Amino acid sequence: MIYLELVPRNLEQLCTDSKLYLDSFSDLTGINIPDITRLPIRSTKAANALLEHQITVIPHIRTQDAALDDHLSMISRLYQHGLRHVLLISGDPDDTTMSYDVTPPILTKQLKQSFSDLIIYCGIDPYRQSFDQECRYTYEKLEAGADGLFSQPFFDVCLLETFLKSFSSTQFFCGISPVTSQRSLEYWQTVNRVCFPQSFDLSLSYNVSLAKDLLTCSQQYNQHAYLMPIRTSVKEYLESVFT
Repeated sequence: MIYLELVPRNLEQLCTDSKLYLDSFSDLTGINIPDITRLPIRSTKAANALLEHQITVIPHIRTQDAALDDHLSMISRLYQHGLRHVLLISGDPDDTTMSYDVTPPILTKQLKQSFSDLIIYCGIDPYRQSFDQECRYTYEKLEAGADGLFSQPFFDVCLLETFLKSFSSTQFFCGISPVTSQRSLEYWQTVNRVCFPQSFDLSLSYNVSLAKDLLTCSQQYNQHAYLMPIRTSVKEYLESVFT
């Protein structure tokens, strides 16, 4: 399975683009929607719009943004409209909104009790902390009932292999994102603590080649991926990756 991540800036455009890309690229399974607090359209609203068009969608749910009962009520409404996949993340701290003591493991356990056929993914980040620390936290999510994992983007095939070997018994979606400007590179280094390989190149051709290598690696381990073409022409990127 390969999902495409699209930022929900306009609902009508999101639905149009989603249908276009899914119809044009048969390798794509569905749409992955990030939850960006500074945007007026949150992931749940975008997911509802896509569900109305019978599009398979995975909304990101920031667990710290709501109380447990509010999460259950909101997901229940989406479930009634056909939602069968969610991705639970803690979410980066946001000083402008109230935060709650709800973590992905806590919400995963509650959702599994309420919606037995809801497929729940949780996040995994290869860069934010040590490998052992990340693995311990990830196992906590899996023990709570998570059906699989969605990673932050990888920029190194060898590092991806390390994680795929460690989580071979669960569904693993490798994040893949082109980085084609110095500003973006510095963002990933500063905010997401990414350590890029010395050979990393900002050219689109290099990023396309890396994407193909990451996809091949994932497929060799019978795993999955999602594409996150930030600040890159989605159509051009998909055409390059799938040819």
